[in-house]
Amino acid sequence: MKKLLATFIAAAMLFACSSCLATESQGNLTEKTYTIGVVDGAPALAVTNLSEGFVYKGTEENVTVNTEITSNPQQIVAGLNNGTFDMAIVPLNLASTIYNKAANVGARLVSVNIFSVLYLVGQTELTSLESLKGKVVYSVGEGGTPELVLKNLLDKKGIVYEDGDEATDPDKVYVKMVAEAPLAISALAKGNVALLGEPVVTQAMAKTGAQYALDLSGEWAKVYGEGRAFVQAGLVVNGTVASDLAFVRAFVEKMSQNTDYLYENVDSISEKLQGMGSSVSVAFTKATLDRCHIGCKTAKSQQANVEAFLSAFRLSQIGGALPADEFYLI
Repeated sequence: MKKLLATFIAAAMLFACSSCLATESQGNLTEKTYTIGVVDGAPALAVTNLSEGFVYKGTEENVTVNTEITSNPQQIVAGLNNGTFDMAIVPLNLASTIYNKAANVGARLVSVNIFSVLYLVGQTELTSLESLKGKVVYSVGEGGTPELVLKNLLDKKGIVYEDGDEATDPDKVYVKMVAEAPLAISALAKGNVALLGEPVVTQAMAKTGAQYALDLSGEWAKVYGEGRAFVQAGLVVNGTVASDLAFVRAFVEKMSQNTDYLYENVDSISEKLQGMGSSVSVAFTKATLDRCHIGCKTAKSQQANVEAFLSAFRLSQIGGALPADEFYLI
């Protein structure tokens, strides 16, 4: 998280918020372009129906949406700050941090789109988090949601853990953060446990013969209660887009059609994602989509769930405070 915040703060110092909004007046209509940034993987899956394009035609404007997929979450943060991106699918703890730390962005949460894609994968099933004792868990997402969620749950369970790649104490869990999913998959093939998100989980199982060992959303429910939805990531827009409410509502309506689009095009999802610049190469099935928990619910309808999720973390991990009500745009 420190690395991510350092990158974010540096970007804030180097760049003033200048929207990548392109405008061109044509007659009585203004032509605009907004760009949405997403990290490859589940965030890209959340915008798959944009692969066929989206143009909003309003009474005073036409808005074209471009999609850019990146492998680096830090590029999303910097892009929102410097105006490369007008919108982005980001983890909710990061959305809160951007809101609290970068007034120049004017970040607002529009929708929640990812409702848990995190799974522990191993050669054998795990009956509980206690089953991780004496094992090494390889995880992607250093400083991000995977690491924060796993360590939060271990803390709540009173399970002692430390960072490292060698299990020397049978009563401890060892957590090894890696930069890329292939490194976690390689460790999985050697008998270790991996914390991954769908659809990479399906890819890892196909390559290593491993299986789903434990669903972290289920463990979250055991700790925090069945009534709390596990909300993981959503759509954030900058101040310029936030003021364009007619477009925002139309865009959310488009995104709300994405889940049906995925199930209707399950055999061609990888092809559509790759056409958008994704590196995801997974033989999707309906069962895979079921485990991805992709949806689209408005921010205000999910405010209680988002606040409950953010409250589980230290204030330093969400930008210093819970976001104010204004954070939830629609």
